Amino acid sequence: MNAYIKGTIGSIVGTCGLLIVGALGAGGCAGVTGNLPPSSPAQLAQAAEDACAGVPAAMREKGLLAFREQLANAAPLSEDITVGKTKISHVRGETVTLRAAPEMTVPWLERINSCHVALTLSGQLPEVPADPFVVAGTTVRVEETYTGYLVTIHANSDGAAGDIARRANTMLAMSGRPVTAEVVDH
Repeated sequence: MNAYIKGTIGSIVGTCGLLIVGALGAGGCAGVTGNLPPSSPAQLAQAAEDACAGVPAAMREKGLLAFREQLANAAPLSEDITVGKTKISHVRGETVTLRAAPEMTVPWLERINSCHVALTLSGQLPEVPADPFVVAGTTVRVEETYTGYLVTIHANSDGAAGDIARRANTMLAMSGRPVTAEVVDH
């Protein structure tokens, strides 16, 4: 079962009454993000409270970074664009691979991310520079694979894609797992 997590921070889905702050659950709701008026601090706090019901404190604070030991890899997400007869490929985000663990499911990972992003948006948590899952202007998708989970972070802009890549590299360096390659900015 695939579910999409919308991360265009600050939009409200009217039909479901949910704040799109980092996750849309698998409840079948579809929402438009982007040009809606910003939410009030009270609405943001209420959305965070709703999103975090039942999520343990450590996972609220760390979000998907609570699973650092399960991080297997992160790779650039490329997207092809056709301009005339020419195809141009450019980086549009990152794909993060998590190894399976007993406490992981697609809905649980989505719920943890939704809670964490809601708390960050409402100002209850500081934004962590090594967290690629909370970048504004992104869509996060969690899929189950044979050996774990694939978390795809897709950016709407080149700036957000660059921010995601920097954060993902920092996240991998901090994970405690051996790093086999390093991206160096010139």
